[in-house]
Amino acid sequence: MRLNSLFTKMAVLSGVGVLAFGATAAQASPYTINLTTLTPLAGGGATYTYTVNLTSTEQLVAGDFISLFDFGTFTNAVSSLAGFDFTNPNLSPIALAGPNPGLAQPPPVGADDAAMGNLVANYSGAAVQGVSFTISANSPFAGTRADFSYGQTTDNTVAAGGAVGKVATTTPVSVPTQAQVIPEPGTVALALSGLLPVAGAVVRRRRRN
Repeated sequence: MRLNSLFTKMAVLSGVGVLAFGATAAQASPYTINLTTLTPLAGGGATYTYTVNLTSTEQLVAGDFISLFDFGTFTNAVSSLAGFDFTNPNLSPIALAGPNPGLAQPPPVGADDAAMGNLVANYSGAAVQGVSFTISANSPFAGTRADFSYGQTTDNTVAAGGAVGKVATTTPVSVPTQAQVIPEPGTVALALSGLLPVAGAVVRRRRRN
């Protein structure tokens, strides 16, 4: 991911703050997610394993999801918690929402690189509460860089008879380092033009010898 894209993400998220993406006073605290294991693969790339912790009053119900922005392409995505299926969309509030597009908050504009796929774990299993589980996937790349997780979970503290509250969470997380950006043609030409005088000097020296 280009540096200016990362700076844009940081600026957008710091400007919006917890009011838009954290839990409100009536909602549970948001989940935490951390990269806990990075295992290199024999043929290149690595397996990235994340641990997700839901608070004691936070649920996953059918239609909730957890996504990793700009993870890129992946294979062999699995979770220790049954009920997830995995997709690889670019930025789209509907796609990120999985089976239920009723987001608590849409992802912030500029916090996701629209040209790079996300790893989205859509939940369709039975309701679970306060659980800890892992999500892992293989990437063709190794190494880490800073990005974000965006997800929707369900608040279980709503009074009996009230509507179920949704919790939207945006939190920093590490994702795979992507391939080096290929220099633009103009940059390559400029670099080569700087080498021409050096090459000429070498040729002239060899002729004198």
